[in-house]
Amino acid sequence: MDTVSNILIIDDVPQNLQVLGNILKKHGYNVLAALNGKAGLNILSESKRTIHLILLDVSMPGMSGFDVCRHIKQNTKTKHIPIIFLTAYNESKDIIKGFQAGGNDYITKPFQTEELIARIKTQLVVRQQHDLICEQNQELSELNNVKDTLFSIIGHDLRNIFNVIMGLSQVLSEHFEEYDNAKNKDFIDSIYSSAISAEKLLENLLIWSRFQRKMLNANIQSINLKSQIKWAISISEGSASQKEITIRNLVEKNVYVYGDSNMLGTILRNLISNAIKFSKKQDVITISSSKIKENSLIEIAISDTGVGIAPNRIDTIFKIEKDKSTTGTNNEKGTGLGLVLCKEFVELQGGTIWVESKLHKGSTFKFTLPTD
Repeated sequence: MDTVSNILIIDDVPQNLQVLGNILKKHGYNVLAALNGKAGLNILSESKRTIHLILLDVSMPGMSGFDVCRHIKQNTKTKHIPIIFLTAYNESKDIIKGFQAGGNDYITKPFQTEELIARIKTQLVVRQQHDLICEQNQELSELNNVKDTLFSIIGHDLRNIFNVIMGLSQVLSEHFEEYDNAKNKDFIDSIYSSAISAEKLLENLLIWSRFQRKMLNANIQSINLKSQIKWAISISEGSASQKEITIRNLVEKNVYVYGDSNMLGTILRNLISNAIKFSKKQDVITISSSKIKENSLIEIAISDTGVGIAPNRIDTIFKIEKDKSTTGTNNEKGTGLGLVLCKEFVELQGGTIWVESKLHKGSTFKFTLPTD
């Protein structure tokens, strides 16, 4: 909302516009003026400034104040603007007519400056409270949508994971001796892979939940990037070795970034895990960095030569959406929640994140963090 309130005066008497305008300006308000109802409606539709309140004369030729008020209240863009009628009438029927037309208050002529300003301030406070409630309702609605979508995704993916674990465990329990060692090892590897997927999902969920409840604060410090990447690679060695994937850390030893160590670790872990998931057997994943001197930023890139991302999905990968989960090259499951965390944590540390990808050729996830 503008720091200074803009008030539109609609009155067919120029002297009234001048007097009211001077009073309002002395009290710190911006003033717009119209000599008739049509001109006032034009200002509302064309002005680039937000109109916070309208002072509206009742008795005007052509279009009365009541008619102007009805037009304003019928327009979804202007219906929430408070209207104070200026009237020489003091009869109950005219006051009621004004409220029925959609007016919020009225003041009779001649008016006292103190009363006028008091009524204006009251209506502006009501308007601010209304806007705040609308904003909070919108945020609440968005959070509820995210929550519902998230729970739907989690329920679907967890069910799939545990179906695999329970199904293969039952096969091993009931038919272990019917299969050779190689077949049984395949079953065990699948169970282990599913358990790892469940662990990653739950870990990301717990971190995301703490972040949404504002229980995570960034502890910004200088971090050796190569060491942090080395740690993240060690966490993913098991998944990489299953697919015989090589991960190369090409970042130089003396590269430092300013960020939160735990958040950066979560970002790297998820991006490396994502690269492994969509890489083929014996592929190579490369992690590198470069300095953007003009912005004092370090750009970190995690590249794979895997399956890539379809163009119509690129705009959604950092959002929580239903039916977004994509199966990896070894049938690995996921929710996409890890990439949502990456975006939130990168931005919280003052950076940006994006992806460059070609279908069937691979993807490069890039993000920036501040440096010296």
